[in-house]
Amino acid sequence: METSGNREAVFIGRITASTTHEFRNVLAIVKESAGLIEDLLGNGSLGGPEQAERLLKVVNRIDAQVGRGAELLSHLNRFAHCIDRSLNGVDLDQEVGQVVFLSQRLAREGRHRLEVSPGAENMTVMIDSLLFQMALFTAIECCIEQMPDRGTITVHTSRNGSQPTIGFIGEAEDGSALPSPAEASGWNSMTEVLDDLDASVEIAEQGFAFSITLPATGGV
Repeated sequence: METSGNREAVFIGRITASTTHEFRNVLAIVKESAGLIEDLLGNGSLGGPEQAERLLKVVNRIDAQVGRGAELLSHLNRFAHCIDRSLNGVDLDQEVGQVVFLSQRLAREGRHRLEVSPGAENMTVMIDSLLFQMALFTAIECCIEQMPDRGTITVHTSRNGSQPTIGFIGEAEDGSALPSPAEASGWNSMTEVLDDLDASVEIAEQGFAFSITLPATGGV
């Protein structure tokens, strides 16, 4: 059972393990692609247009995976510096986008689409970045747990007066009704973290939707 003393370490470990697993997949694909090039060179079969086209596809595949790997490392590095960002305020959309990116593997495992919809305005919030990302990640986990196979989860930001909000909407691909997000196993853990952030959560009366409201901020 997790306690408040080790929840941050557990969260960091989960994010790191998930991201490094994705990076291992990148390396595996690059290694496989390099093997294909080696086979082509070894067979001396690069003379015709078909072989040249095949080689170009392999090179493009490697290039795409290098880009994916760089993006993974960039997000992981930014995650590692989340404590530093808490001292100077954080960009709300950037923080939300970061968590959505780091949660993509979890969503894919459940065959879900996880999307983010930035707000109409930039909002800077003074908040503990690590706890905030933990709350968002747990909220996404609650959505995934309560949805059947193949669904869409949309995370969006907005402002309610002076208070920034983050909304979560879940839709099943087959249009079936979904259970309440509050029935998810991680819901209480999420609300505990939100309490530490002086934030609150409200469940919509209709549909699968809820929103997290952060403390009021005077800056934009």
